[in-house]
Amino acid sequence: MDNLQLGQIWQQIADLLEILGENTYKVAAYRRGARSIIKSPVPLAELIANEELGSLPGIGKSLESSALEFFRTGKLELLAELERQVPEDLLLLTRLGVSPKLAGRLHRELGIENLPDLEAALKERKVRKLRGIGPKGEQQLKHTVERAKEGLPHPGPAAEASASELRELLLDLPQIQKAEIAGSLRRGEEEVQTANLVLGTTLSKEELTSFLSGLPLVSEAKEEPLGVVLRGGLVVELSCVLPEAFYKALWQETGPRKHLEQLAALGELPELPAREEDIYRAAGVPYIPPLQRWGEDEISLSSAGKLPKPLTADIYKGDLHVHSNWSDGIHTLAELQARGEELGYEYLAICDHSRSLGVAGGLSIERLQARNAEIDALNAKGSSCRLLKGIELEIGAEGQLDYPLEVLAELDIVVGALHRGFGQPEEKVMERLRTALSTRAIFILAHPTGRLLGRRAALAVDLDELFQLARDYQVVLELNTSPDRLDLGAEALRRAKAEGIPIALNTDAHRLESLGQLQWGLKVATRGGLEAADLINTLSLQDLQKRIEKRKGGRY
Repeated sequence: MDNLQLGQIWQQIADLLEILGENTYKVAAYRRGARSIIKSPVPLAELIANEELGSLPGIGKSLESSALEFFRTGKLELLAELERQVPEDLLLLTRLGVSPKLAGRLHRELGIENLPDLEAALKERKVRKLRGIGPKGEQQLKHTVERAKEGLPHPGPAAEASASELRELLLDLPQIQKAEIAGSLRRGEEEVQTANLVLGTTLSKEELTSFLSGLPLVSEAKEEPLGVVLRGGLVVELSCVLPEAFYKALWQETGPRKHLEQLAALGELPELPAREEDIYRAAGVPYIPPLQRWGEDEISLSSAGKLPKPLTADIYKGDLHVHSNWSDGIHTLAELQARGEELGYEYLAICDHSRSLGVAGGLSIERLQARNAEIDALNAKGSSCRLLKGIELEIGAEGQLDYPLEVLAELDIVVGALHRGFGQPEEKVMERLRTALSTRAIFILAHPTGRLLGRRAALAVDLDELFQLARDYQVVLELNTSPDRLDLGAEALRRAKAEGIPIALNTDAHRLESLGQLQWGLKVATRGGLEAADLINTLSLQDLQKRIEKRKGGRY
């Protein structure tokens, strides 16, 4: 973990230096160093012991000294010094989506230190006068302010991790017999404003508030209504009931309201059920898992035996979007293949970035061909997990593809992606997609809306037109399971299923630890009403290859 922690600290330093207007070379050096130390498969301790730290790309004498300080002390004085120079509220602007460079300019040139300052400057049209900003940049900042005022949502996976940590601490108290996450998190919603915990306890609110106030992860505890604000800003609302009333309260707090009302209308429900299943039994309905409590048609589907079975990892045959160290991934092809074998996968599609995404180590045609040769050599050894030759293909500003069609024809999988153009109007975004998808070169469209949960709004994608394009050109849409993406989301997946659009459930893994992390992706897919047959990752290698070859017919 030292490599990752040091890399993150260097990234923080780069952000702070950029805010303070330091020269771009120094900022870039910390960013390069961060990428290099994070990508290194050799632990920091070993690099230092063998005096090999300076051999890493981008690690000069200054960063080597910085790494030694971190290794000896677990911190960097430079970070603390920079944090003292940058107002905390100014850092908040960067977490809202303002780039560090722009946040620094706003501070130095307009005296902006926080969100109210920014809002006032926008109203007075001061921001558009800054060089390089103009009306377009001003409008983007207005969107940032509006979103912040509405309250930044928290990504579901991060909120669940924080709420789970609090739950474990609460269960250390012998007076708390039961504690479970409820609300929208339990239903698997991708973004949440608050988290909910239900406690079965004999403790009073006053006693609980006293305990909560002393926890290191809690920044504020309130007795009325009972809840906490965790460090990081997540609000956790607590519902306390006697242990015997726990399961009725858990069901009620899980919601949603329409689901509760629909079930309650079917008959008298027990006041003190021994488990949630007893509530559904009393209503004459088969048990409905939290992920499928939509407040729509789930009760009638369950009663008719037509509610889809919740998705589990055992249906998964392989990942179709994985990065290696040929681009911005951390691990080698051999390491990825070995991990695929451990997971029991039949295939992994290696989809490194294409050439125009230089910041992510995009592959030139020559490097792509060299990587493909290495894949062929590894597959020739007879692994049970076959590596597929793929690419995450950048879709250009006018919808152009990053490689000629004859180069793409050499690949097994082409995963198209938009990484630029946020803030473009819908018509321009859709024009790019129409142009790219009409080539029939793209098999899967990655993270179709481009959103980053809690950090970046989605591209202006017309989902109805996207689904039509997917049908017309036989394109599979991705559910990217990366915890900060979960894209497509459940609502879009439900619509895609209704349109008959196949889905690829991919991790977009850049390191071994991310391979196999499907939990939240499976949650979102289940919430979206998907079944195993809707996911192409449930196909065997042989059936997948047949599907790919069938689609390739006439493509080029």
